[in-house]
Amino acid sequence: MPTELELAQEFNTSRPTINHAIHNLVQEGLLEQRKRLGPLLREIKFNKNLITLYKATIKK
Repeated sequence: MPTELELAQEFNTSRPTINHAIHNLVQEGLLEQRKRLGPLLREIKFNKNLITLYKATIKK
């Protein structure tokens, strides 16, 4: 997964916003946070609903 800084640049937003989005996705069970490895996608089927949720989370 890209770093928070890379995601912030890609989505033209701040790193704290990306951090908040990642935190929300961890809370939803879509990402898993691991020390020194950063956030990892959980083993789920990737679908359009996940992408929509991710984009909605970033806009908050």
